[in-house]
Amino acid sequence: MSAKSSGSSKRNGKEPIEGPFDPAVLRRAKRHAGRFGRLTLFDSISEEWVCRCVELPDAIGAGATAREAEKALTENLTVWFAYLEEQGEPWPEPASAPRSEQVNVRLTAQERAEFEAAAKRMGLSSVADLIRLGVLDLIRAQRDRDRRRTG
Repeated sequence: MSAKSSGSSKRNGKEPIEGPFDPAVLRRAKRHAGRFGRLTLFDSISEEWVCRCVELPDAIGAGATAREAEKALTENLTVWFAYLEEQGEPWPEPASAPRSEQVNVRLTAQERAEFEAAAKRMGLSSVADLIRLGVLDLIRAQRDRDRRRTG
């Protein structure tokens, strides 16, 4: 895997990205990618296998076989994690990572039903996973907006 990054991004915030990722970074990223849950299904519309990361619903891989789709997802996650590391960003943790902190959120019965239905549609195991992913996405989006303003 020698994915190249392009554009005006910087490695470690210092130098432009002009070549492949460091092999050690890719090895760590690939190991981390293997920790995430996967859902592999045949898509009858596109007539191909699609593998989706359970914890990161926007991360997908596709292929002629289920194995090819799973391999494509692993490669996509690996490149993304390597990019995050080179940008100094933290990697997301899989659902299997230990969770030791708890926050209570009060919902109406209707909100809870909507959250549970959304979590189920997205292939998530709980409302907690849905809330965690949604809030983390909002935090990351705000951080990106802040960087663009100050960048």
